[in-house]
Amino acid sequence: MLSFQGLLCADRDPFKCDKDGKCAPGLRCDHGTCVLRTDCPMLSMPRMKSGCVMLTTVDERGCPMPKIVCSKENLKCGSIYCEPGFECDHDKTVCIPRRDCPNIALPKKEGCTDKMALDEYDCLVPVRNCKSPKPLRAKRQQTSTTEKPNNGWCIFLDHGKDGCGWV
Repeated sequence: MLSFQGLLCADRDPFKCDKDGKCAPGLRCDHGTCVLRTDCPMLSMPRMKSGCVMLTTVDERGCPMPKIVCSKENLKCGSIYCEPGFECDHDKTVCIPRRDCPNIALPKKEGCTDKMALDEYDCLVPVRNCKSPKPLRAKRQQTSTTEKPNNGWCIFLDHGKDGCGWV
């Protein structure tokens, strides 16, 4: 009976220092493990407009520094260009809504219509337009004022209630 034993090879652990004690930019070697350097600024991923990508360059101290590059070529999807708010799918064949934008869905509401609009980051967000249940020039309540004896006054409202006061 023959047995076959294979050796499983895995990629190098990204948190282990290489044999020279070096790590990726922004990390330092500490007892064989790559840890964050405290002298490098912490990077966060900003929201970007359509066609922009963030590239990381290494500064003179060896810290990663973000650089945002915007180009119409970043909107290219095969032979077409995606409109703002859209990006190329993984197969580079069709434009789809951007995956880095928040996915907001408004609940249905009677008398309202929703349409998609671009926000300041070129993300598609819903904008709701509702029809008012009352006409714009709604009838205002009729009021009249009459004098009461002893320097008093009353306001008679058209629905039968009144309010009186004294001067």
